[in-house]
Amino acid sequence: HCQLFLKVAVKNEDHVNGKFFIKLFKKSLYSDKPYRRNLPTVKEVLTKSPREFDAEKSKLLKLIDETHQLKTKTNWNPHPVFGKFTPEQWGKLEYKHLDHHLVQFGV
Repeated sequence: HCQLFLKVAVKNEDHVNGKFFIKLFKKSLYSDKPYRRNLPTVKEVLTKSPREFDAEKSKLLKLIDETHQLKTKTNWNPHPVFGKFTPEQWGKLEYKHLDHHLVQFGV
């Protein structure tokens, strides 16, 4: 799940059919306020089969590193649902999403 959202930013992959999202929700994605607990997620990004934790953790760490290597990139593709983000907004969006799940699992 966490990998999919990084792949939207880093690899321009679209895993979400977010037509139901309201554009006004966009600002909350990169605001300073943390995401609320127990927010629903879209079904397209739910993990549907068992995974091997260490392998998935390695993939996620690699994607985090790839994202970090792009920190000076200025021309990012638009988000498939929410459209254009500045580089700073992309960074905050990805940070908030990962932080939300790390906190959720006590990391």
